Amino acid sequence: MIKTDGRFVRHIGQSETDEVILSSICQSATLLNIELVAEWVENQNQIDVLREKGCTRVQGHVIGAPLRRSRLLEFLATFKSKTCLTKLGGSD
Repeated sequence: MIKTDGRFVRHIGQSETDEVILSSICQSATLLNIELVAEWVENQNQIDVLREKGCTRVQGHVIGAPLRRSRLLEFLATFKSKTCLTKLGGSD
């Protein structure tokens, strides 16, 4: 599994250089058949762009905010098939 640095995701639509780097990372992961996690994903537009580029998983505030230790323990106690690394499927 490869995890992208969040600064590339944060600059989607703002930095051509960062988008080229992000595209290259996504293409490499796809060619190597490696899961790719994008961090700091904060909105649906970022999810859509990442899906188009071939990113397979996301994490960030769009999925859920960070939890305090007590809330994390409560969350884990009720954890079933949820995942903090949401898998991106193809468009239905």
